[in-house]
Amino acid sequence: MISIVRVTALVVVLIFLALAMGPASAQEMPDGPAVAACPPGAGYASGCDVDQDSDIDILDVQRTAGHWNSTGAYTAGHTHWGETWTGATGGHGLSLDNTAASDIAYGLSARSASTNGAGVYAWANSPTGLTYGVWGESSSTNGTGVYGLATPANGTTYGVWGQSNSSDGRGLLGRATSLTGYTYGVWGQSDSSNGRGVYGIADAANGVTTGVFGESNSPSGRGVYGWANAATGFAYGVHGRSDSDNGVGVSGRTTAANGFTIGVYGHSESIGGYGVYGAASAGSGASIGVYGYSTSGAGYAGLFEGNGADALFVQNYASGRAIQAVAATDTAVWAKTSSGLAGIDGWNSSATGRGVSGYASAATGATHGVWGQSASTSGTGVLGVATAASGDTTGVYGESASPDGQGVYGKTTATSGYTYGVYGESASTNGRGVYGLATATSGSAIGVYGVTGSSSGYAGYFVGPVHVLGTLSKSAGSFKIDHPLDPANQYLSHSFVESPDMMNIYNGNATLDGDGEAWVELPAWFEALNRDFRYQLTTIGGWAPVYVARKISGNRFQIAGGDPGLEVSWQVTGIRQDAYANAHRIPVEEEKPVEEAGLYLHPVELGLDAELGLDYQRNLDPPE
Repeated sequence: MISIVRVTALVVVLIFLALAMGPASAQEMPDGPAVAACPPGAGYASGCDVDQDSDIDILDVQRTAGHWNSTGAYTAGHTHWGETWTGATGGHGLSLDNTAASDIAYGLSARSASTNGAGVYAWANSPTGLTYGVWGESSSTNGTGVYGLATPANGTTYGVWGQSNSSDGRGLLGRATSLTGYTYGVWGQSDSSNGRGVYGIADAANGVTTGVFGESNSPSGRGVYGWANAATGFAYGVHGRSDSDNGVGVSGRTTAANGFTIGVYGHSESIGGYGVYGAASAGSGASIGVYGYSTSGAGYAGLFEGNGADALFVQNYASGRAIQAVAATDTAVWAKTSSGLAGIDGWNSSATGRGVSGYASAATGATHGVWGQSASTSGTGVLGVATAASGDTTGVYGESASPDGQGVYGKTTATSGYTYGVYGESASTNGRGVYGLATATSGSAIGVYGVTGSSSGYAGYFVGPVHVLGTLSKSAGSFKIDHPLDPANQYLSHSFVESPDMMNIYNGNATLDGDGEAWVELPAWFEALNRDFRYQLTTIGGWAPVYVARKISGNRFQIAGGDPGLEVSWQVTGIRQDAYANAHRIPVEEEKPVEEAGLYLHPVELGLDAELGLDYQRNLDPPE
């Protein structure tokens, strides 16, 4: 019984072993090669144990096709990592074709998880020729040749980064060949709060480098077009930066010879934005925020057009000038308005400032600190208005350091009309409409100089009282009034009484008393003002041997020698002896200065040529 049980158990065990070994025996290749290892890199052999299980079976055969590369060399896994494929034929080294007609399909998708890696890196290592590290092309009417996307919401990210080490290369080149449509050579977009849609950097320490270079051959194209579409915030249409000592942050160039082309065009729709913003952050040196240059004889280095109160607003937060204009041979600043209030309007709220200041720094020549000109029949060449109701204000103030310059020069070219070469007006109780000052302490300096070419004109014409604080010198003098007998049709003129001395004349009438005498009382200041008295007596209504009985003393003198009741007309003259007169005696005869010798005040009246006139020589080169 026990033997039967043992035999039955052995049979069951053998049946189970047969069932377990059956499938493996069925997969074995008949007459297969000897089992051997298949080392990486070895040539193909049918006896390789691909899965390294000490057995050659159908699994080794199936896997063989996927573990041998195009040259027949074995690889450790199904990958081309680290391989280099080389060929010398034309066409494409690698061509990938995605035929999907819809959805977001990629011909090539590459990814790098490295903190310093590149998803796609392409290198054109030819030292010559118009080569491209990356060339992107799209045939879609709404496609993108190369699309770069930086998805992080913050950080200094880059949608597309291009770099070229060639002396004539391009870090990134984009080209839209369509002759129509709203195309883009390069389109950059970044959603990061600190990102850049397009970022260009020229890191060379010297040379005429360009961070971003844009060029357009279209007669209405843009070399570079920047658009900040944010409705608020400190947005930039285009922002360029260069760290080179001779670099350019942004350079735009249009090569078309005609058409409305724009080298750099900036556009901002923000209420506080800037179409183009230039910042020179250097704390010293002649740095420039925005630099414009034009080689055309009729061009403009900068053109500004606006619809607001000011087309151009310039502000300097330091102590310097808001605008400095330099012209080598012509006008540094030229302003024009067809219907506005002023060609140039200056405003200064400083207690010692100037609304408009003109400075001619040349040491010689007919220079002008300020030049004003008006062609209107009722215009004003220069109008200065000091509106302060008090204070020592000045309507127009001009200054020139040149020996032949003009502090202020005004000219009106109209041949008729009530015009003004220079017009000054002051509303201040202590102001000056026009003020002239010659600060030289020697020489024939002139504070205000007037000349007229008309024989009936006036070099100076004053309406109202005229005060001269100093010595008045003239060739002749008179008064001129409407004729008392015919004021509508005639004038009456009298000449001044001249004297070689600084003489005062006093006169009057006196009636002799019962003793045939009369005292003539003079003002209390008479003897303080005058000296060297001279007397004249004339009787009226009869003759008498009248005489000066007592000379002036105590500011009076006595007449005697006539009959009682006789009227005597008297005249007394005196020479001024006040402090000013004693300090400024008028020389009767004097030698002419060396520079005036041989010249005349009135050469024509002396029968000489007008060219010998002193003022003729002064006006040989009048201001233009």
